[in-house]
Amino acid sequence: MQSEIKIIPPRRGRTCLDNRKLPTFDSFTPPVDALSKLPPPPQAKTTMAPQDDPATTHATTTLSKNKYNRVKDDFTNDTEKLEKMAAAVKVLLECMGEDVTREGLLKTPMRMAKALMYCTKGYS
Repeated sequence: MQSEIKIIPPRRGRTCLDNRKLPTFDSFTPPVDALSKLPPPPQAKTTMAPQDDPATTHATTTLSKNKYNRVKDDFTNDTEKLEKMAAAVKVLLECMGEDVTREGLLKTPMRMAKALMYCTKGYS
């Protein structure tokens, strides 16, 4: 039994999804007999010599002691990154059909860029 999905038309006359039906869960799942014809997954090898253990190697211990050193120009690089990211967010908003010059969206690209930088600052 498949249920029909009601499609709500987009705001402000956009018609990108009008008159289209969204796929249902049943269209994504393959038949059971097709799954039985698949070969079994390969088995992982679990044999490891004691000297090959990565926890005891010298490289692992030295990597944990090294720290990332920031360069003095990193702050200017961060501001350049923020500007590029804000421009990319602006393009994304335009592609979604939003008016980026609207008062409520003027500061959104920079806010989103700062949020992404904050969420990923531990990676550097």
